[in-house]
Amino acid sequence: MFSLSNIWVYGLLIFPFFFITGIPFPYIYPKVIFIEVWAAIGLLLFTFKKEEDKKISLSGIELTFIGLTLFGFLSLLWTEDIIAGLFGPFWRGTGLVFYSALILAGMVFKEREFDKELFAKFVLYAGTAVSIILFCTAIFDSVGQMQKNLMGNPNASSMWVGTTVLLNYLYGEKIFKNDKFKIGFVYLINIVVVLMLGSRSAIFGVLLGLLIGSFLGNKKIFKRSVYITLGATGLMLAQYFLMKESVLKNLIIRSKQFYRIDIWDGALHSFLAKPFLGYGFHGLIQGYWENYTSSLIVKHAWNDNAHSLFLNLAAELGLFGILGFIALCYFFGKELLKKEGAAKSGWLGILFYIGLYSAFQPFYVDSSLLILFLVLVMGGEEIVKFSRNNLAWKGTKVILSIFLLVIAFYQYSLMTLANKTRHDIVGKGNYRKTWNKFMKTPSFLDKPGVFLEISNQMRLPFTAAGARFKVLQKPFSSFMVNEYSEVIKEWEHRPRSLENYSMWLVRRKKMDDALIYLDKILKRSDRVTKAYYNKAHVYIMKKDYKTAKENLLKVKELNPKFDNIDKILSRFK
Repeated sequence: MFSLSNIWVYGLLIFPFFFITGIPFPYIYPKVIFIEVWAAIGLLLFTFKKEEDKKISLSGIELTFIGLTLFGFLSLLWTEDIIAGLFGPFWRGTGLVFYSALILAGMVFKEREFDKELFAKFVLYAGTAVSIILFCTAIFDSVGQMQKNLMGNPNASSMWVGTTVLLNYLYGEKIFKNDKFKIGFVYLINIVVVLMLGSRSAIFGVLLGLLIGSFLGNKKIFKRSVYITLGATGLMLAQYFLMKESVLKNLIIRSKQFYRIDIWDGALHSFLAKPFLGYGFHGLIQGYWENYTSSLIVKHAWNDNAHSLFLNLAAELGLFGILGFIALCYFFGKELLKKEGAAKSGWLGILFYIGLYSAFQPFYVDSSLLILFLVLVMGGEEIVKFSRNNLAWKGTKVILSIFLLVIAFYQYSLMTLANKTRHDIVGKGNYRKTWNKFMKTPSFLDKPGVFLEISNQMRLPFTAAGARFKVLQKPFSSFMVNEYSEVIKEWEHRPRSLENYSMWLVRRKKMDDALIYLDKILKRSDRVTKAYYNKAHVYIMKKDYKTAKENLLKVKELNPKFDNIDKILSRFK
């Protein structure tokens, strides 16, 4: 029970609970660094251990994921943003290095020949623990804090919690030995938390997944699923009529403002612009920029994710990505057909739920790890086999583990320096030495993204009334402009950075320079409504109201529903 193999496998389940409070982004990078280090430890730990010669087998599903990752590395030859491709945009963290660490962790798991059903049991326990922690957070703090706790995003949390409901359907009777109280508790706590998190795809996906899976399987469980669905619906209706704020009311409001279609439209046009090779891994932000969908609201102006697995693969990896998606569907379907009885209906419900999530939501670090767990638990037909004592494989493991440890060390150093910079700015204003060290450290994560995040975090404090922030406002503004002028030279393919730099130039009253960088955005696409809107703001400050109005009219022409555009234009009459 306490062998090194078991300790390492159980250690994987720490991942969803592994976060450190700090600024910026306390949730993502501790998890990214953890999986890189844990995969490296697993690779090294068992490389030099003498073991009997056994084969490692890879299924079609696993080979497809490996193939897509390798092609992602190849796409770095034509992507504009190699750093984003390798380490992911700063606010997401899901770069090729992270996905490689997941795959390598999966390889170590397969080497250990760990019991799949036992692992599924602990995944179920982990998901239920996530729900209990989130529920307690909502009770003792707030629903808003609950949605950010552990995973930093309600969609990632919803995927874990919803999958736990379906794993309970699949394994609950066996794990809890038909104890109705324990099975019912797992259903209840997880469904309540799914409702509280408010993810539309998760709520409908888990309820439909239960109904579809159980209808084709155990009729007794189908009746239970119907009762669960009716109970969840009743809870939502009761909350809707009895409380001012409710899950159902929130779902109705958000459904009236469904922006996914515009996001999907931009991704589709990006694929059509480069159908063969795509924009490269995490190059979709350039695809959205060149094929700008002017109807997007301001907060969705710059996308780096299609909110659809299929469109992401198509736009970033072209036809190869589409073939990879088709291969995944084929191999998952093939494995599903091989299963019998409750196993088939249970996995049908899980795959339906994951498919619905993949159609509407981006993948985060936690949801990506959960996919790995499900692939390991589901298993698959062996296609490729090789010896775990193979010298080439052992040598590769050592090299890859060293790479992962080096990358994790530098990422930890960079995050520490970024956090210290922010704290120094707010605390005592002596931040330049720390920041210079940050800039000189090798770029093992998205530095422009760090810069942008610190910039965004400091805007609000500097508008506060506190004297401490007022004192720092001028030196920090000067620092941002001076540092940005150096950083931006290498990152003009980042529209967010161009826009942010232009706004800092405006704060420093450098209007003409700000217009130069806004025009660089429009040079690549003349449909960027937000750039025209920002130009209008600059011209208003320059008291050139005629040109300001021309830019606002361009905004209205491109997007008649742009935020308050008619009200703003009425002031120019």
